[in-house]
Amino acid sequence: MSVEKPHDKFFKSTFSIKEVAEDYIQQFLPKEISSNLDLKTLEHSDGSYVDDVLSEHFSDIVYYCESKGNEAIRISLLFEHKSYVPQYPHLQLLRYLVNAWENDLKDKKSLTVTIPIILYHGQRKWHYKPFNEYFKLPNNELTKYIPNFDYHLSDLRDYSDEALLQLKAGFLINTLLIFKYIWNVEYLQANSAKIFVYSEDYIESERGKNFLKALFVYIGNATKLKPKTVSELYKNLPKKISDLAMTTFEAIKEEGKKEGKKEGILLEKRNTIVKLKEEFPNWSTAKIAEFTNSTEKFVARVLKEHNQNK
Repeated sequence: MSVEKPHDKFFKSTFSIKEVAEDYIQQFLPKEISSNLDLKTLEHSDGSYVDDVLSEHFSDIVYYCESKGNEAIRISLLFEHKSYVPQYPHLQLLRYLVNAWENDLKDKKSLTVTIPIILYHGQRKWHYKPFNEYFKLPNNELTKYIPNFDYHLSDLRDYSDEALLQLKAGFLINTLLIFKYIWNVEYLQANSAKIFVYSEDYIESERGKNFLKALFVYIGNATKLKPKTVSELYKNLPKKISDLAMTTFEAIKEEGKKEGKKEGILLEKRNTIVKLKEEFPNWSTAKIAEFTNSTEKFVARVLKEHNQNK
């Protein structure tokens, strides 16, 4: 229940459910693509092609699927949750695609067609345009030297609540509605029955109950709501569900207290390491590590960060 990167964690927990990914592919990808996929072969991969540079922008879920012609297709769901739109999204995607293809080569596989999908729920509209339109070209002949590839975009701002509620899917509906309105607590409060549609069905199974807990954890961690506001948010839901929500919220608070204590202890240790090095400049990393009950690697990292921030 860590509060670190709550959007990424919720995205990964929900879209790792095969049925959610399958429902999304069927209902959001262009029909000329989805109708040629053999979704019976859809398989979640534990891999990721997001490196340290891309991690600021994307979290990914990777699926493999065969086309109806038995060719392998890699379907990469990329989640962008910032409140701004990247200036040149194709540059980030190109890096992502190259990472995926380099991984194919490392595994001695043929290059796999990769469909990059961006699920966006930021507060500004994402204006899509082809990569070559970012260049000021003196003539069209130069376009052949610019990489030509596309990505599929789902900007949740473009979908009405009614359209999302009409999807032929359960978990996916709740997931998209919560992503769409996570920045608007007032809306969540006023429309909790809509946001948690089908929740009475979910709570009857362990799988559904775990999904609801994931929703509650996400809302709690992403919004930092106070207890009174949380109570208002869930008060109009059926009792079983509001009870589960409040129990989950209390668990989040306890986890937060524990995390806070750990962070305080860690900060104190870091300060001690820096002070020791300042008072005893001749002490080795190993000696400071022994004195503070730390690893040498941790001590070296703390001192390096301290020197960089001077």
